[in-house]
Amino acid sequence: MKSKIKLFLTTCLLAVAFAIPITTVHADTDTQQILEEYYEEFKNEYASFYQAFEEFTSNYYNQPFNSAISEEDHLRDYLNTVNEHYIRKEAEQLSKDPPLWSFNIGNALENITFEKVPTYHKYDLMNIVQPGDIIFERKRAGITPVFLHHVMIVEGIYEETHLINGKPETFTYIRTIEATDYSPILETKAGGVVYGVLDDERFDYTQSTILRVPEATATQRKAAISFMHGQLGKGYKVRDLFVEPDRTSARIDWYCSLLVWAAYMNATPDGRIDELTDKNDPDFLGINLEVENWLTEPGITPNDIFRSQKVEKINPFFANYKDYLENIQWSNAGTIINDEDFIFSRGSNSYTLRNDYHFIAMYKNNGRPYASTRLTFGRNHSGTIIVEFDMFTRFLLTDEARAKFSDRNIPLIPETIEDHDVPNHVLNWINTYTQCSLEIVYSNNISTDNNHLRYNPSFTKITKKKHPVNPYQINQVVHTPPAFTQQRFDYTENLSIYDKYEMTRPNPFNADVSYNRATPSWYYFYNNYHALIKLENGTYRHASYLRIHGSFTTAASVRNGYGFNHDFTMTDEAKAIYGNYFYHIGVNQSVDYAIDWLNRYTKENTLIVYSNNIDNDVRKLNDGTATVRKAVNDQGKFVYCIL
Repeated sequence: MKSKIKLFLTTCLLAVAFAIPITTVHADTDTQQILEEYYEEFKNEYASFYQAFEEFTSNYYNQPFNSAISEEDHLRDYLNTVNEHYIRKEAEQLSKDPPLWSFNIGNALENITFEKVPTYHKYDLMNIVQPGDIIFERKRAGITPVFLHHVMIVEGIYEETHLINGKPETFTYIRTIEATDYSPILETKAGGVVYGVLDDERFDYTQSTILRVPEATATQRKAAISFMHGQLGKGYKVRDLFVEPDRTSARIDWYCSLLVWAAYMNATPDGRIDELTDKNDPDFLGINLEVENWLTEPGITPNDIFRSQKVEKINPFFANYKDYLENIQWSNAGTIINDEDFIFSRGSNSYTLRNDYHFIAMYKNNGRPYASTRLTFGRNHSGTIIVEFDMFTRFLLTDEARAKFSDRNIPLIPETIEDHDVPNHVLNWINTYTQCSLEIVYSNNISTDNNHLRYNPSFTKITKKKHPVNPYQINQVVHTPPAFTQQRFDYTENLSIYDKYEMTRPNPFNADVSYNRATPSWYYFYNNYHALIKLENGTYRHASYLRIHGSFTTAASVRNGYGFNHDFTMTDEAKAIYGNYFYHIGVNQSVDYAIDWLNRYTKENTLIVYSNNIDNDVRKLNDGTATVRKAVNDQGKFVYCIL
């Protein structure tokens, strides 16, 4: 049986309960596209629909065509014929499923009865479902008239004591209000507008989906429930299919989706019930859940509500469900099919990222991040839950997870989860039931990004940012260094600068200073220019290049050719601000910026000087027989020299 997470909604109604929107057909390409769309719709809607796409399209193109009828009408008639055939087959099959006791517990609080205590273990319905939510049940159907699906409204969550098998039981349950037909199996229960119970058993049995009306205010939801309350005890009847339906409380009977539709049509944002203002009136304040312009579908159907743009589907497993795979391509074949980013297989516990995507887990107790392209999630042969990057990086389960999933027969990924939502289910599970938070990020330098998350948390976050190649947003680690106001701008005055340094083309134009502005780790000096560093003790040292690099102790070092490396000494202020991790301080900044930063945050003083005998000149500086000041060098440039 096909199912998404099961964001399947089911409703209760009529002869043509599957809605088919149609657009004007302008060409064969439009017709083909519409056939493709509705082939997928029929395949998802009807379990008995086994036609191959070629057969489905061939049946359309090979039928007799009446030149007096437009192509649009031909297409509409064909889709209606297919729909009417399969809707009856589907209804006949589903109507054989006996009703649950929870479909109807009575139409007045003084006479509601329970056959057993409702169960809430598999899903997280108690924390997710809210009063005013609409429950769509896919596996509900009737034959006379033919209808598919069912909808109802959640009244609330209650703790009560009731007699069950002659014994008082106190329990908490989710109570609904719904319009349902009489069933001989529930012979003691009158049909009509009644109370029902939503629990795990019913949610599974009917393949339910939770729908929420996000634009409804809290008082509007209460008003919708209040309207439903006022209809309790009224009869059940499918009518008003081909006229504007009566939504007033004066009605003597309802069918399920009409009642839910009327409740939100009549509820106003300020909590009033307005049954009279027409939906086209500028003063109309209700919410119209009907899908307009659907082909030959009379009345208000459950599918109308399920497909309405006014509702959103709510995941039943996780209160804070999140889509982690937005703009990430996946393959469920366990191998790469078309250069996908996320590889998994339903029968495997292994999940792999590629194309510079990474999992980043952060322990909630200390915020320490861990990165990997591989994740293991599932049960081992003994039934123990394993969540890990590797044997050294295992995720600790919460106490709730250990209790809730202690039975090895409880699947971590229920069968109702469709393949396309398996990765999201896994990541939501980990974020709910382990002591880590887990994200997928794009990074072409994960070591640096991970270090920024660990050592510079105040200036680093995971956020949406444009993919460097593709035209969409994806999670990336964004490090924003602390604000630094450059105060001095003359370090390279009158010097030539090349800012596209590459190892294969280090200085093609014989500039005085060469570096790569985009990734400025190295600053090289040419043409008798040197870095002159005055140490904290007053002595001098020189270097042919500076390196500003990622380090846990210092931001930069100096080196004279390939000789001994001398690290700068960071100030206490720098360590406090940068968290002992410095990387690419001068990204997209000038050479002056980088040197001014060094002079602000290290205990040394740095300058670029000209000297055609640097060893001798530095020795004179240390002897006190020379000074540094600006002068015209032998190249005719007014620069810092050792004189």
